[in-house]
Amino acid sequence: MKTKVQIVICSILLAGFAQAQNHNYDNQGAAYADPTSKFVGIGNHFSSNSPANQLEIHGWSTNKTLGENAKSSIRINNNTWDYNSLAELQFGIASNYLLSSISSIYKVWGTGPAGELAFSTSPSDSPSVVERMRITHDGKIGIGTSTPETALEVFDGDITIGGPHQKFLLHTQTWNTAGSDFHIIPMDMSTNTWDLTKVFVFGTDGDLKVHGTVYAEEVIVQLAPFPDYVFEDGYDLMSIGELEDYVAQNGHLPNIPDAEEMESGSTGLGELERLQMEKIEELTLYIFQLKDEIDQLNSRLDATVDAE
Repeated sequence: MKTKVQIVICSILLAGFAQAQNHNYDNQGAAYADPTSKFVGIGNHFSSNSPANQLEIHGWSTNKTLGENAKSSIRINNNTWDYNSLAELQFGIASNYLLSSISSIYKVWGTGPAGELAFSTSPSDSPSVVERMRITHDGKIGIGTSTPETALEVFDGDITIGGPHQKFLLHTQTWNTAGSDFHIIPMDMSTNTWDLTKVFVFGTDGDLKVHGTVYAEEVIVQLAPFPDYVFEDGYDLMSIGELEDYVAQNGHLPNIPDAEEMESGSTGLGELERLQMEKIEELTLYIFQLKDEIDQLNSRLDATVDAE
């Protein structure tokens, strides 16, 4: 197709130069050549004006198409130069079906003009194109949106990143549903399928869920309230005898979830850490009690020895 387009352009240029030798900027043809600058103009505008560029086209009233057949054609479409107007490069105009296009969009931004680029393709069996990507006047790129708010914004679609050895899918459960969680899913390269057993889930409620194992050098857990309340006056500490009865009856420590609840994974790490600290501080109080009892026994023993 490139060769065919070049032939069409060359034919126009040759016709212009040939005409310029006999008719210097007359209106007997469509192409005009300046023998001094070697610039070529297409359009009756150049019957009295010299082209300012090597090839200049002026005064189109209709779209211009290059190409031998519709499917392989390139059409340049110019609309009125006003707010939100389009200058389009259209590809493959077949039976009134436009296959794809690149549009330059004129906008007014602030105190002056600004330009944007829109890239469009045609859905299956559709006579018109749909915009797929936009580059805004300030360099933002939007895929699926014409008004991106960040350097790159992808709207209503998944993203795959990676290379030949590893890929990741960035995905939400339901793109068009408010409150959908965001997922990062790795690909099993041996089967070329997404590995749903190893998924990072970022919940809209602020939760992070990991389907797999987490390796970390340090995890910071904020405890509130911290169990120093055990050492405050008035804390209701079971006696050792009561604690013994409770464990015998329930099979676990007071305030600690039983094995079934723990194995179900419904207890948070922070809460478990708090309960463990509570039991450690209660054990400290029991040690103090036992020390007092031991001191009392030692005093009695010393008194008995002295009496003898």
